[in-house]
Amino acid sequence: MTPDANPSTSVRGRALVVHRKGSHAFSKDTVAQIELVAGHGVRGDAHCGVTVKHRSRVARDPTQPNLRQVHLIHDELLQELLAQGHRVAPGQMGENITTQGLDLLRLSTGTRLRLGSEALIELTGLRNPCAQIEAFQPGLLAAVLGRTPEGVLIRKAGVMAIVLQGGWSAPATPSCWPTSRRSSDRCNRCEDRGIVTPRLDRQFPEGRAMKVLRPITDDEFALWLESEIPAYAADKVANGQWSQDSALELARKDFTDLLPQGRSTEGQHLYTVLDASGVAVGTLWFGVKDRGGQRIAYVYDIVVAPGHRRRGHAERAFKALEQEAARLGLAGIALHVFGHNLAAQALYAKLGYLPTNINLFKPLPA
Repeated sequence: MTPDANPSTSVRGRALVVHRKGSHAFSKDTVAQIELVAGHGVRGDAHCGVTVKHRSRVARDPTQPNLRQVHLIHDELLQELLAQGHRVAPGQMGENITTQGLDLLRLSTGTRLRLGSEALIELTGLRNPCAQIEAFQPGLLAAVLGRTPEGVLIRKAGVMAIVLQGGWSAPATPSCWPTSRRSSDRCNRCEDRGIVTPRLDRQFPEGRAMKVLRPITDDEFALWLESEIPAYAADKVANGQWSQDSALELARKDFTDLLPQGRSTEGQHLYTVLDASGVAVGTLWFGVKDRGGQRIAYVYDIVVAPGHRRRGHAERAFKALEQEAARLGLAGIALHVFGHNLAAQALYAKLGYLPTNINLFKPLPA
């Protein structure tokens, strides 16, 4: 479905940060991207499914349709809470998407939001704040509730939605905007795939900056494998080493051989790369190998999400890797770079990496 073409009724905002959690917990983990599945919700999230997943509703009737597949909270609320002395970071109140520049609470039930270029969700109602909010931080429940001059209760803890359509969201335009309104009332109730990648220029209050690398989670590892195995196969084809027909199978075998126990494989180290605000923007993988009688770190993969490249994240990751390798008592860092990847070669030269072996090839005329 295309956005409303009338500029007066199409209000643009953006997905600032995205989150998910595979287990039932109040807060969700901030990730580089989330995958939307039509009719289900956020892949890998505890609330993903056709029928209700919130435990209180499951206890009443587990066959109810899931109208709370996606939870959105506006960043403006977090800023309001911060001004009141409540230090609440994106994702800590359990939302999947933290928005900015979009007045979520004024949108009607049935409003459809386009996330990126393809993914489409429909608002089903306001979030009903519960005792878990107060348990998370005393005084927070009262802060997300209010009343009009007439005494009508105002719920400010975001809105809920269902996923109507998946599709790939363009990382360069992580925007959301209303595409239709099927009701004049504001919200009062509550296999296609899509990727939503937020802009990551969020600045947290002083003292919240996080380190550059942290161990990868199970959900992040699964998403990384899904994208990196085909990418590795494509590199091998572009480099002339594998044929298109066999590339994907060979790539899967290489990853399986190197990571037989997944992210827990001994001697393999997988990290999520974080930006200055602690938001996931990429992945770094290295293994410990022997080289000339010395133990070294061998970098198998470094990837930065497309919407966050050319911002210095890879350089920061490699500098953090040097510290981690030194902590592990390793003598150096080695890596391989494909000949067609000139940008990576330039980065490695800048960081002080020296070539140790160069393979050359000249094609002959047919």
